[in-house]
Amino acid sequence: MILVNDCSTDHSKDIILDYQKRDPRIVLIDNAFHQGIAETANQGVQAARGKLIFRMDSDDMMMPQRLATQYTYFQQYPEVTMLSCHTEYINAKGNSIGQIQRIAGFEKPEDSRLALQKPQLVACAHTGFATYKKNLEAVGGYRQVICGEDLDLFTRMLEQENILIILPVVLMKYRLHASSVMAQNMRLLQQTKSWLTDCAVRRRQELPELNYEAYLQTFRAKPWWYRWNYARRQWSDWHYRAMLVHLSDKHYLRAIYAYWWAFVYRPLPMVRRFLPNSCG
Repeated sequence: MILVNDCSTDHSKDIILDYQKRDPRIVLIDNAFHQGIAETANQGVQAARGKLIFRMDSDDMMMPQRLATQYTYFQQYPEVTMLSCHTEYINAKGNSIGQIQRIAGFEKPEDSRLALQKPQLVACAHTGFATYKKNLEAVGGYRQVICGEDLDLFTRMLEQENILIILPVVLMKYRLHASSVMAQNMRLLQQTKSWLTDCAVRRRQELPELNYEAYLQTFRAKPWWYRWNYARRQWSDWHYRAMLVHLSDKHYLRAIYAYWWAFVYRPLPMVRRFLPNSCG
């Protein structure tokens, strides 16, 4: 187990050191200054000595069978090089809020090839992501971007003929924090994901990527309805996540209010999220 302490301000380091005394297999990388998500993840990958990388975020929870399930799948299906799973939403106290994140698609190998025909980023649960170290390093690892470094990585890996499967089983518990969701800069998220999508489309057309500043100039020049259509998707997702946070805190009126706005921005997807076996 490799744990990267990226200048945490709580007692994480002390807890890790305590467990390290009991099990020397635990490796601690203690950053002297804040590195950010991408560089921190790359540090963990570089330090790994095994063939497989099983990733999770610091405040999420892993189901006991997660490692065995994904390892066994890799052994049974050697053509598959990337795995993810469904995740259960929990609140800050670790209690379930009764919602499951099910990302649609990637049920069979050909789905990875079909995904590259669409002008969009590849999405799966990052906290339950597993892959081969050599395959991750072959694409240069995580890139330092403002946000969406996970989507960027998944997309670049599929472009290098990797195959992703999302296992239809809950193997992780994803913790929702009001502070992290509410603090998100939706305009920045919208623009960054739009830029990363444009980078992906350009790579597939064998065109050079634009840097972030150059892309913003082209994005602002697009018709207002194009920019609005993209923005409403991001705002709908933000309000939906805010609704989940309010539900976890039992603030039901706030949850209804957040869901209302999520519905206003994207009616049909919001209805589908609450249907049996829905994705989201």
